[in-house]
Formats: sequence, structure tokens, C-alpha cells
Amino acid sequence: LLATAVAWAAAPFTPASLVGTWKGSWKNETFGSTGPALFGAKAVGTKMVVSMDLGGNVFGCTDPPARTATIGKGTGANGWNAKGFAFSSKSPTLGTTKVVYVHATKSIVASGLNPSCANGLQWKLTGKFSGKSFSGTVAITLPDGGHAASTISLTRS
Repeated sequence: LLATAVAWAAAPFTPASLVGTWKGSWKNETFGSTGPALFGAKAVGTKMVVSMDLGGNVFGCTDPPARTATIGKGTGANGWNAKGFAFSSKSPTLGTTKVVYVHATKSIVASGLNPSCANGLQWKLTGKFSGKSFSGTVAITLPDGGHAASTISLTRS
């Protein structure tokens, strides 16, 4: 059993390892706002298509639309390889966004700056996939310099 676990952990990343629909919720622990959360991943040829939809008043703004990104095989700001994936984008909902997933640790770090409805806001998500679940925390720096924290929990169906 241990050998199987070690082999799985050492296996290179492919989009298939995250394929599925991950559903759950987020909660702003500081202000008490909540909403549904959805992350989806699918493999399309050598590309990985990821989607994210956060419901409710994210960052105190109105319910944002879902976002989708296509990540090609390769290295760089928008690529996946045996070690994981990375992408950068500009989103009205999340601002200038960077995401890095490290497959060896099943961890993700994402950050954003200046969502259109909250100019000056910064956020950083740190989270981890474990089997069919994902949990993460979001540290938020508000435009006035104040701080807030959110949590997010997802389960793959």
C-alpha cells in the first residue's frame, strides 16, 4: 500500500488528475458572507480547460460570472507540464490573477490584485487537493489597508 501511495505521489502531472467537477462553498470568516463555489477541469487533447464560479458577494461585489481558462501543454505563464500548471489572466471579478499548481505537493497558490469592483484590493489563496477534496484559505487586503480572511471547501463529484 505504501509503495502504491509513493508511486501515485511521484507520478507526473497530467490534466486527467484533476478532471471533474469540484463543488462546495466559500465563507468570508471576517464579514460572514458566503456563497457556492465550483471548480471544473477537463482535458481536451493536449490542453486543460479549467473553470471557476464563485457565487454570492465575492470581495463585497455583486455575484461574478463564471470564468474559464485554457492551458496548453508546455512551460510558461499559461502552461502545464509534469510538475503542474501555471496561468495568468486579467479578470473583472478577480483582477490581475496568477495561479500556480505544484503536483508534487498537490498545492495551489493563487493571487490577484484590483478586481474592477474593488480597486486596490489584493487577495492570496493557498490550498491543497487531497483525494476528492480541496480546502483553502484566502488572505484579503482591503483597499483601506484592512484585512479579511475566507475559506473555501470543495468536493469532486
